[in-house]
Amino acid sequence: MSRWRDRVGVAMTPILAVFGERVTYRPAGGDTAPRIIVGVLDEPHQSVEPGTRAPVSTTAPTLTVRIADLPQPPVAGDALTADGRDWLVNDVQPDGGGNAKLKLHRDHGR
Repeated sequence: MSRWRDRVGVAMTPILAVFGERVTYRPAGGDTAPRIIVGVLDEPHQSVEPGTRAPVSTTAPTLTVRIADLPQPPVAGDALTADGRDWLVNDVQPDGGGNAKLKLHRDHGR
């Protein structure tokens, strides 16, 4: 393992301990049982202009996780429950150090 990955892994442990919350993670397809993991849920503000010259204010929810904590590598379509709300993974952005930022959107169908 590279020094970069080692350092990112070491840094992630206290981040998850301080800012992390329990998340129920359900891989797409339903072949794997849900797993309780710890991740950092963030909902930063994002301004979007959909080509109408009228900006729309929204949030860009993400969950930062340690990939090794998941039952299988994350993919778009995985589901999770965090902060009492149901989410679907829309995009997976690995950081190259064993972690990933999962872009989320609300799952109103559950």
